[in-house]
Amino acid sequence: VCTTVNMNGQNVIFLLIAICCMNTVAIKWLNKEIKEASKWTRPMCTMTKYHLNHKQRGICRQQLNYMDFVSRSANDATLQCRSLFRDDAWNCDSIFKAPHFGYDLTNTTKESAFVHALSATSLAYNIATNCASGKLANCRCPQKYRGGVTTIPSVKGKVILHSQACPSVIEKGVQFAENFVAPGVKKVKKVSMKSPYRGGQMKIQQHNREVGYKILNSEKYKFVKCGCVGRTGTCPIKTCYQSLEYLPVIAKELRKRYDEASRVVINKQTGELSPTNGIDETIPENELIYSDNSQKTCSTKESRAAMIGRRCSLDPTAKDSCSKMCCDGKHKKQKILVAEQCNCKFVYCCRVDCDWCNSYKTVDVCT
Repeated sequence: VCTTVNMNGQNVIFLLIAICCMNTVAIKWLNKEIKEASKWTRPMCTMTKYHLNHKQRGICRQQLNYMDFVSRSANDATLQCRSLFRDDAWNCDSIFKAPHFGYDLTNTTKESAFVHALSATSLAYNIATNCASGKLANCRCPQKYRGGVTTIPSVKGKVILHSQACPSVIEKGVQFAENFVAPGVKKVKKVSMKSPYRGGQMKIQQHNREVGYKILNSEKYKFVKCGCVGRTGTCPIKTCYQSLEYLPVIAKELRKRYDEASRVVINKQTGELSPTNGIDETIPENELIYSDNSQKTCSTKESRAAMIGRRCSLDPTAKDSCSKMCCDGKHKKQKILVAEQCNCKFVYCCRVDCDWCNSYKTVDVCT
């Protein structure tokens, strides 16, 4: 998209598409082709269908063994986003348009803040957890941490060997994620000099990624995992080590930050950010921030079309109520085919076997 303005007999072309590209450079890797890629090879790094920028192509070639985890992270981020917003008017459906996004993700909206934070955090998480497990070459805990154990007597008299936490794996995950998704330092400086406002948008995106990284590194989301050593069933010795909480739990915390996101203003002359509430003088470090208002549901032809067929609830208090979600509140009854587990039987020992049964269910959908 570009706009042409006639000025003093000369055509001045504002390449808006270039601005949009810069706004989405950190999330273009969420595209379908990368999600479906596996067993990466060096020739794949330069294939245009993956939409990797020059910097990412270099990382791909140099750290090829990381790329399968990039693909996994793209899938994880999409799955978590869709799951957390499935009952909202904005249901993260636009993430499937990558790398060609719409208004919600090409501007610094609340939705963009969430997607930038979640995708970067998902990548850092996958790299960190696979570093810790030794699945990534040259990315393991130093020997002093892997070998260090502390004997702790347990309540039931069993011996617990508590491995020291490896402090560097999360840091390595964050370093790789930020290096992979963020524009280069020179690029940021160049863009900021040409357009302070665009530089301010980059600051917002970086801030939101850091919010995700801080959640990942929070003690709240670390826990001790234990496994038995010795004869099966007796568990004379337990080996415990520090692990990260599961990604859905971390994503849920980011969803909470989305609901509590703060709006900021970008100074067009300097690119500096300032709160809009007139009370605080500094930007809250642990909150997601945005500068552009979200596009109202049903405000455009495209957004109205996106709501058609969406399931909704007749409960007026529900966030997915038909009156709130459907354009003009219009909806209808529709029969859908549902596959559900049935005829479940307990099989000794120790599982439950079920059949899959098809049935029709009446639901309400937007029209």
